[in-house]
Amino acid sequence: MIEVTDLQILENIIGEKSNNDLDKIFQRLFKDIQSYLNLKPFYRNVQVMITKDNIMNISKSEDIFSIGVNIHKQDQILTIEINENYSRFLNFILLREVYN
Repeated sequence: MIEVTDLQILENIIGEKSNNDLDKIFQRLFKDIQSYLNLKPFYRNVQVMITKDNIMNISKSEDIFSIGVNIHKQDQILTIEINENYSRFLNFILLREVYN
């Protein structure tokens, strides 16, 4: 069972710029949630990174759960690119994407 301390890692990642560290944090959360829910993920290979791409348009029809991220699927790898302009919401975005 996941204990509260396992999610405390999210409190210290705001402003995290290292894609390697960010991906490690995501993988740890991903593994913990998967174990806790006892479910197999649809995508096993997930990569998370921060991008400087400023071409993110928000439209009225956009799903609120996709704001701040671009998601690409290729060769059984799911890549989640988080725009650095949304880094102050990094903990919420990571948790949201782990559950997705």
